[in-house]
Amino acid sequence: MQTAFFIEDEFDGRVASSSVSDVDPNTNNSVHNVSDPRPRVAWIAGKADPSAAETRFVVDNNNRYIPATAWPTGTADLTLTRGTYTGTQLANEITAQFAASAHLPTWIASYDVSTGIFTLLDAAISPTNNAKILWATGNNADKSMAKELGFVNPGGSAADTTTAAIVIKAEFPRWNTHSSVKFKMASAKNLRAWLCEVGNAELGEVDSTIDVSSIRIYGAASDLGNLFNWQTSAPIDLTYSPGPSFSENQIRLALYSSGSASTQTHWMFTWRHQDSHKTHSVKLCKAFERTWSDTGRTLTTLKKQGLLNTGQSLGIDNYYPVPRLQRWVAPLAFDAWPASEYRDVVQEVVHHGRQNGLLWALRWDDIASGEVDAEDEADKGFLLWATLQDYSRDTYVGESADYISGELDLEQLR
Repeated sequence: MQTAFFIEDEFDGRVASSSVSDVDPNTNNSVHNVSDPRPRVAWIAGKADPSAAETRFVVDNNNRYIPATAWPTGTADLTLTRGTYTGTQLANEITAQFAASAHLPTWIASYDVSTGIFTLLDAAISPTNNAKILWATGNNADKSMAKELGFVNPGGSAADTTTAAIVIKAEFPRWNTHSSVKFKMASAKNLRAWLCEVGNAELGEVDSTIDVSSIRIYGAASDLGNLFNWQTSAPIDLTYSPGPSFSENQIRLALYSSGSASTQTHWMFTWRHQDSHKTHSVKLCKAFERTWSDTGRTLTTLKKQGLLNTGQSLGIDNYYPVPRLQRWVAPLAFDAWPASEYRDVVQEVVHHGRQNGLLWALRWDDIASGEVDAEDEADKGFLLWATLQDYSRDTYVGESADYISGELDLEQLR
């Protein structure tokens, strides 16, 4: 069990661009907020009232198919060209693929930005070949456009259209299905941990209508351009851990399974949210080198660690107690560490200060090896985005070698 600290955010101040423009500069809604350690600060991606040109959809190898039948003549499966589209451009691409098909050449697609609804319809004056979309049972149904177009929402499952029709409307609206941030680093770093937090849990509740099934980080030696190019060409492709079960601690971690480092200098964070929300909140997006002792010193005892609940109890003299957010605390004791290792780890945390956030993992080597899951560690308070609350004076023991003992008190910041 090797304890590790991740202190300096190497993405801070290095945002190159974002996929969705800010709502209004006067609202302080900047993409640079993803580097701000303070609670409740976030970048709101998207707009409450987007124009058609501000919508963004991505067609890639995982969602480029529309499996269809032309009733009663035969199949008319569509394969879309991979790329990044606005809603209108995506509708035009679907229309072009319909026109090229043998059995449904008169079908067209349209997109209404005011409602966020995609519609497929037969434009022929006298329709003869009605369509049936096989979202569940057709060829490549597992890689269909059902989620992207709004025919299924988070937590649901795709279903075939039940009858042949001349008008097929999506059930759920879509405006933007991706939020992404690019980072450009001045020099190579030995990055080992990538941290994010997205806004899908507030005030003790997780919002299941927000799609958090696909959050990734890509790395490359140069800027690869649009999101599709990163998906297909980036040498580094890491998936963030699922969100923890409990809402108190919703940080997510991406890393190599071995815990090894990457020295790529260009990075893209991407959150694919195929849901009906116009805006999405990205609270943190960070990357770290590792700070720990070379010999992997451990904490043998974690005393008085747990959830801190400062809310008052309901009582006969307290009819309406005010609920407060719960947060994890972690008092860490370092017992007789070799002096050089102690200074590399403990004193470095003190130098980092109380006003800056840091990532702490009690069992980093177990997370890296896959023996434990990051989301479970977060639920236990063993993986925290935290700040230094207090620290002891060092206890120095000079015998056959130099040893130092001391304590740090960490408290969850998000």
